[in-house]
This record gives sequence, C-alpha cells and structure tokens, in this order.
Amino acid sequence: MLRFLGKLLAVPVRMLANLASLATFINAEPLWAAAWKLSRKPQDGANWLFLKYRKYGLEDARDLAKKILPQTKSCLFVSAIAFIEYHNRNPKAACLWANTAKKAGYEEPEALLMLELILSDILEEYDRAQIVEQILSRNDLPGHVTLNALVVKANSLLDLQKWEQAEKIADRILSIQEQNDARFIKWVVSLKRDEKARADEHLQKARGKLPNSVFYPAIAHGLLCLGRKKDAMESLCKAGKIDSYLKRSKTKLGQLIRSEEFKNFSMAKENK
Repeated sequence: MLRFLGKLLAVPVRMLANLASLATFINAEPLWAAAWKLSRKPQDGANWLFLKYRKYGLEDARDLAKKILPQTKSCLFVSAIAFIEYHNRNPKAACLWANTAKKAGYEEPEALLMLELILSDILEEYDRAQIVEQILSRNDLPGHVTLNALVVKANSLLDLQKWEQAEKIADRILSIQEQNDARFIKWVVSLKRDEKARADEHLQKARGKLPNSVFYPAIAHGLLCLGRKKDAMESLCKAGKIDSYLKRSKTKLGQLIRSEEFKNFSMAKENK
C-alpha cells in the first residue's frame, strides 16, 4: 500500500521535475531525487543521476550510483552511469558497470545492449557481430537501438564489399527515417556503380550539418571500402582532430588511422 501511494505521489513530482529541467534557472535535482525516493523507478533514478553529473561532476555521479544501485538492481539505471563513464572517456569503467550488473542478474539486461553495441567498436571483450544479431533478433527494443544495429551491420557488409546487401539495409533504414549513415552507404554503392549524379545527391544529403571531424572520416570509410586507400587518407587529413574513440576502433578505418602508413602520410602533408 505504501509503495502504491509512493508511486502515485511521484507522478506530480515527476511532472514538476520535467518542467524544472527545461528551465535553466531552476535546480531540478531535488525534485528528481524526490521522484526517485517516492517511486523507486529506475528511470527516475537515472534522471537524478544525470542532473547530479551535470551539476557536480563524475565523482558525485559515481557516489550517487553506488547509493541507488542496491535499491534498484536495474540494468536500465546501470546503463545511465555506464554511458556517463563512456562520455568521460572511461570505456573500461563503463564495461565494468555493465558486467557487474549482468553477473549479479539485474533486471532488464536488454537495457545494456545499446551500450554494449557502442563499446564493441573499441573493446575486445565484445563480439560486435553477435551483439548486432542479438539486437536484430528482438522486436521489443527502442527504435534507435535497432537502427544503430542496422547501421553497424550495413557498414560491416560494405567492408566485405557486399554492396547490394548493404544497400538493402540502408533502404530499410531510410524507409523509417532520414539518416546520415544510411546516405553514406548509398553514396558508396552509387560510386561503385559509377552513378556519379546519384552518389553526389546522397552525399549532399549525408553532409547535413555534420562537423568535419565526423563527415570526412565517414567519407574515408567509404573510399577505403572501394579500395581507394590514398583517397581515404586524404579525406582523413581534412577531418582535423580525429576522435580518440575512432582511433581505437576495431574497424578497418580504425586500423588505417593507427597505421604507420597514415602517420607518415599525414606528416608529409603537414610538412608541404
């Protein structure tokens, strides 16, 4: 009965917390803390955690996570602190949070799949293809998780030069929503077919408002798939500062970025 009343009282508090979160001059943290204490819902705890992180930093967020976890034991909440670790360039810490939750049998393990998909690009502990298939075999996950898995699968098919299969997945994505990654895939396939006008159209749509640090590595990946390594390296040189996670990527593009060949190529470009 008390638990039911707590959940009932949490509804208006949650509404106020959502409104307060939209106003920069109001501290919404006490409201999310109250919503969590009343409802014990993992999402309320996660919202409190994110606000704690934004206001006080990583260490305070970690301390709060350690206090909340024994009371929720939810992978949904664990994914929140793990993503905070990931964005702070601590992928090993993110992996540790996730593994601890899974070994302890926390509820909603599917909430960790998106995190595991992202970590699988840089950590050897994860089999990326296996995680992709695990996601795509389900129909109960949020749409963005499925779409990200489709993008990863399509890019893997590009690496294998399976152009038509990659394009089919890109078309499937675009039938749901407009998406830069899908347009890059269509661009690569169009180039392979020598359909320059169509390739230019897809590339223009892919460009959007992407910064150079994202746009040119995507171009480089496509050129690498087409066997144009030198052009790929030229494109990488236009990216400016390359993201540290991309440098650690297990993909062919990541391997090229780490190679002595690219280091020598970029140094030669700088010295010209």
